[in-house]
Amino acid sequence: MLVAATSAAEAAVMTFGNVGPDPFLTSYTEDGITATAPVNQDLYLISPHLHLDNGGSPHADRATFSMAGAFDAVSFLLEPNGFAYEMCDTNQCNSFSYPSFPNVLVQGYRGASLVASLLFDMGKGTTPYTVSLGTPFANLSSLTIGVVYPAPNPLGQCVDSPCSHFSVDDVTLAPVPVPATAGLAGLGLVLLGAAGWRRKKTHAEG
Repeated sequence: MLVAATSAAEAAVMTFGNVGPDPFLTSYTEDGITATAPVNQDLYLISPHLHLDNGGSPHADRATFSMAGAFDAVSFLLEPNGFAYEMCDTNQCNSFSYPSFPNVLVQGYRGASLVASLLFDMGKGTTPYTVSLGTPFANLSSLTIGVVYPAPNPLGQCVDSPCSHFSVDDVTLAPVPVPATAGLAGLGLVLLGAAGWRRKKTHAEG
């Protein structure tokens, strides 16, 4: 009798700890994870993190993470780096406030299909914190983390570029293990092939 057991795949972690002398790369690979910048942008890698901003430089406003096969997106570390958004308190703009806004967009894809999305306000603090991704971000082919502009508002405007920016670290992805049934099917084909070879050999000797 054949017995097969599958264990949970060990998660891979991109720490940006192996950045070389050129911090402005279009792609970066570590621990089986590859981060890629959009066309005509570069990954602003400052060891040990990736910096993302939405303007004012050629640096990436988002990065796409992938592995050799399907994976579950587990979590990443986010460090807020500030907002530059001004809001009129009245229509006459006699006074202003400087609010935060939903500026972090996380998207999970299977092939070309968007299957999971998370938009949130990173907050106005500066302390790094972990963003945990749940079940919707399972069995992905790619994960995108990006910084986005505020929703249009006649009383609001960006007073600097970038309008907001943050840094990313410890991107944690867990490869999806090959189903046990697939392994058993493959082993069965091997056994059938071996049995056929033995029959041919016995027939030839007889």
